[in-house]
Amino acid sequence: MEDGIECPICRRQITSYEITAVGDTYVHQGEQAVTEVSVPMETAERNHADQEGYTALMRASENGYEAVVGRLVEAGADPNHATQQGKTALMLASKNGYEAVVEMLVESGADLNDADEQGKTALMLASLHGHEAVVGRLVVAGADPNHANQEGYTALMRASENGYEAVVGRLVEAGADPNHATQQGKTALMLASKNGYEAVVEMLVESGADLNDADEQGKTALMVASLHGHEAVVGRLVEAGADLNHATEQ
Repeated sequence: MEDGIECPICRRQITSYEITAVGDTYVHQGEQAVTEVSVPMETAERNHADQEGYTALMRASENGYEAVVGRLVEAGADPNHATQQGKTALMLASKNGYEAVVEMLVESGADLNDADEQGKTALMLASLHGHEAVVGRLVVAGADPNHANQEGYTALMRASENGYEAVVGRLVEAGADPNHATQQGKTALMLASKNGYEAVVEMLVESGADLNDADEQGKTALMVASLHGHEAVVGRLVEAGADLNHATEQ
């Protein structure tokens, strides 16, 4: 057993990766002072996972503790460890918008295109939550902008649905397909049009989105914009050449 160390947080002697009552370790809790004294110890188990499958690196990444992440990465923590649900440190940091942590994880070899059990990648999570800087870093590093989750949604579709203009711009520049459709036939243009995001609609139109694609119910972007009363979006679609007389089957 390794020698004890004086924990400045716990106010007692602990072993560097002592297991707590909930199955994690003191390093899992993200305290930099504990990490600084514990990580250098040769026998520390840096990839120990708690009862939820999270490692110390994952907990630190999720909370944006840059210094702790740096220490753990230097000590050899696995950036690609995943929970049973497929979550990784990169996904957690990306979801919460911690650009510096994302940078460290990418440089340490984190898999950019790992997907969780729902098919969501780090890029998709960053896009869903509107984190432009993280999206930019991931696409520059080579993340796939056209990966689709189990529902058929891509990062571009999630960003368009939520009106994140800057994120949409980044994804379009990175080569995201504006015409990708779910199994129900929904596209990014339909999602943005439904929610009235005129600037996003403009970007998608300029990037080559098909104005007259219809979903499985026969509804086009123009129809859903009209249905929800988004005058500016309707005007932009009409101006771009959307079919005014398209009709659903019912």
